[in-house]
Amino acid sequence: MAEPPRGCHGAARPRWRSLCPSLGSTCSRAREWSRTGSHHAGPSSELPSGHGSPGRERAAEEPERRKRRLRKGETELLVLDPEHPLMTRFQAALKNYLTKQIEQVNLDLHGMRTAMKSSKEQREELGVILFGAQQQLGQLEEELQKSHERWWQAAEARQQLEEELQALRAAHKEMCHSTEGERKKVSTMQTQRNLALELLYVQSMDEEMHHRLLLMEQSARRAEADRIRAEVEKKKQDIFLDQLTRRVQQLQEQIALFEAQLVAQAEDTKVTRQAITEAGLEVQAINMEKKKLMEHWNSSLAGMKQRDEAYVVTQELLSNYRRDLKSLEGDIHGCGRSIRKEEEKNENLVRLLTRSQNDASVSRRLIAQCLLEQEALQAQTGTYTRVLHETEEALSRTRMDQAAHLNELLAIRKGIEKGTYANEQLESEILAKLQDQRISSKVAKHFSQLAEKLRNRKSDLVWIPPTCCPGFVPLQDAGISSSGPPGTYKPYDEGLRRGVFIRNATGQPLVGKVWPGPTVFPDFTNPETHEWWHDMVKDFHEQVPFDGMWLDMNEPSNFVEGSQDGCPNNNLEHPPYVPGVFGGRLQAGTICASSQQYLSSHYNLHSLYGLTEAMASHSALLRVRGKRPFIISRSTFAGHGRYAGHWTGDVGSDWQQLYYSIPEVLLFNLFGVPLVGADICGFLGDTSEELCVRWTQLGAFYPFMRNHNDHGTRPQEPFAFSPRAQAAMRSALRPRYSLLPSYTLFHRAHSAGHTVARPLFLEFPTDPNTWTVDRQLLWGGGLLITPVLEAGQTKVSGYFPAGTWYSLTGDSTIHSKGQWILLPAPLDTINVHVRAGHILPLQEPAFSTAQSRGKGMALVVALTPDGFARGELFWDDGDSWESFEMGDYTELLFLASNHTVPSPCVPGTPCLSQLLRASAHLDGVLLEAVTVLGVTSPPRRVLANGATVRDFSYRSDTQVLTVPVSLPMWEQFVISWS
Repeated sequence: MAEPPRGCHGAARPRWRSLCPSLGSTCSRAREWSRTGSHHAGPSSELPSGHGSPGRERAAEEPERRKRRLRKGETELLVLDPEHPLMTRFQAALKNYLTKQIEQVNLDLHGMRTAMKSSKEQREELGVILFGAQQQLGQLEEELQKSHERWWQAAEARQQLEEELQALRAAHKEMCHSTEGERKKVSTMQTQRNLALELLYVQSMDEEMHHRLLLMEQSARRAEADRIRAEVEKKKQDIFLDQLTRRVQQLQEQIALFEAQLVAQAEDTKVTRQAITEAGLEVQAINMEKKKLMEHWNSSLAGMKQRDEAYVVTQELLSNYRRDLKSLEGDIHGCGRSIRKEEEKNENLVRLLTRSQNDASVSRRLIAQCLLEQEALQAQTGTYTRVLHETEEALSRTRMDQAAHLNELLAIRKGIEKGTYANEQLESEILAKLQDQRISSKVAKHFSQLAEKLRNRKSDLVWIPPTCCPGFVPLQDAGISSSGPPGTYKPYDEGLRRGVFIRNATGQPLVGKVWPGPTVFPDFTNPETHEWWHDMVKDFHEQVPFDGMWLDMNEPSNFVEGSQDGCPNNNLEHPPYVPGVFGGRLQAGTICASSQQYLSSHYNLHSLYGLTEAMASHSALLRVRGKRPFIISRSTFAGHGRYAGHWTGDVGSDWQQLYYSIPEVLLFNLFGVPLVGADICGFLGDTSEELCVRWTQLGAFYPFMRNHNDHGTRPQEPFAFSPRAQAAMRSALRPRYSLLPSYTLFHRAHSAGHTVARPLFLEFPTDPNTWTVDRQLLWGGGLLITPVLEAGQTKVSGYFPAGTWYSLTGDSTIHSKGQWILLPAPLDTINVHVRAGHILPLQEPAFSTAQSRGKGMALVVALTPDGFARGELFWDDGDSWESFEMGDYTELLFLASNHTVPSPCVPGTPCLSQLLRASAHLDGVLLEAVTVLGVTSPPRRVLANGATVRDFSYRSDTQVLTVPVSLPMWEQFVISWS
């Protein structure tokens, strides 16, 4: 401890040491006065005369005693007279001065305690930041480990490619030796096909390896950026971050090692590409051999002509067989009598099954209705088919009890199936014609209603310039019309010439039926089909410069079962196990499972049809437009999100489908397809005003938003409803277009596999209450949407995980412990809440995204209770291909904190700062407003880049601070409040 202060006379005096220097002259005078007063006392100090002699004697003896003490080295003790007026004034002055100094010391001590408390809080927050930085370093180490794993996987893939290349060379040698002999022609062509498949596989592996290299380079760039950010933070922290510095240096060494490994891998890739080039030369040689074999193939066409003649003979036999069909009709009547007897027996069995009574009654009603409709259409053959089908079901249920009759009934069934084939064809044609007539009548009725509405609204029409809606996305069905004469429809004629269509069992293009009538279906597993598709897209784009593609009916969908000629009777069409598909048969509503495609049978490739069409369309649009493709597809498969988005198909206009759309959107985001949405207000059936308003409110937060309905249904554009409904829809759509900078979420989905629409359990996995929530959704991790999903409701219950949640409008705050909360939800309101700790960038809406890109921006800052928030903004030109991979983008990081934001923020002052990463895409865009949620006390002043903002506003009831500014988004800025 420090030495206690001392007074003027050397005696211990608490807290006086610092005061003596300023009182030095006074102390000297006091000493001088004390000596004078001791030796030369004035008259007032004289003693009475009666004691004068002893006093004088003591006075005379005093000098002698002093001299003796000085000679002996003793210290002189001076005694002051406390009653002397000068001493009294000195003591009073000294007391006043010391009192003031004590008060000053107490104030300094209080300031020191306050500073120590603030320093302690800063150390705690620095500890939190250090912990977060350590977590980030751990994540970086994990990413580095994953990069190492990807490098080893790439090395293994390269080794596999080399092995496959050796296998290709060996196969080429074998093929060169196997070209002799007429009997080996077909096997040689099959070998060539296998080689082509292997080459396609090698090319795909090379593309995948190239993609992985890009991802690895991207990871390296991210690691480098994180390292730079860590170094900047390290310079602004104190000596307690030395351990973090050492770990960052270790990470730099690992990154350098990884970059060296990348260089070595790039050299290995060059060697692999050279080997692939050599393989390409060898494949060219193979193609020369293929041309020679094609010449031999032409000689075999004569045999095919003989087969055609046999086919004609078969057709004649088939016509004879149809004549015999009439003679079978009498037998069918007799069979019908026996069938009715069997039905009576079956009804006795059904009575014993009490649990199936309702289903049986419903089935009988449906059968009766179908029979009445068929009688009205005079389709007796349809009646026979259904009766036979029921007989088959009855025979299957009673097969154990009716073994004696089984052989006879099976024989009858086979004969009837053959006889009813032509009748089924006739029935399907009748139904198709009726459907076409019904659609035509609905279309005519719809257009007449639309024309009438336009006439009624003619006075209200307003001309909108074409620049408001520049995007044009045509709908494209998978089926290609084949009904026109040769030379009249280029896609069909060119596709037929280039052999790009799916083939039936006879090797001819399989012909189905869709909207244009007879159609054929492209085989998108064939590389030649991709080139043909590109040529057709290019031709149409030159006539109509469209911006994207809407792929429909690409399951593929078919209005006839299998094909117009039926399907073969084999194991692919009738496998031992049939899943629960539409119609109960594989060919129901689609093409034959046994039809042939380039890679395999359609049985093996059916689920991939939509994906392969999306891949071909993506490649074609990229080559034709040279920009980022926009594709929406109805049919999908794993990996679809890399090429296209998805809409959920023809949903019904009812409340149940509104609810189902939420788990559908969330599931497809988990499947890696972030651009997904449902038809707002429903597609099938008439919607209602309330349903359409509520669906628009939810649809505003679909990643892909579109209002779409069927012909002949009630119009469901917003202007078709009441002014109150229009206002509610407008208030729902405005946040959608204000949140367009949330495009950052799609960037994270593209670059890191994140979700755009996110289930609560993915963000809060340790909260069991979130595991079953499927009536709410998150946008990213910071925006919670709670829609109304039932009719007539003005309140809605939503689950809020633990934390602070602000309404997007800033008029309410929820401090949740992980609980369900009942929220007001009138018709014009959808509840949207911002999670504390997030910063949302907003932008002023416009008629198109191209126009809104130049509008002013705003920030919504949702502070945590300790005053922290973070946000990001990714910005590019919105249309270029691989802008992120090429580095042509701007990335902004927004931070808000009470204490931890580095310079130029003042420690202890709430502050908002923006860290800029570079490019010119935001030039000219201004930050016009900042709204801070959760400001607990009224600010006295607000600074923007050091300049005072005088027109800020603060609402104490909602704790919302609004700061109007005009700051360039392309420059560093700091906003602080105190």
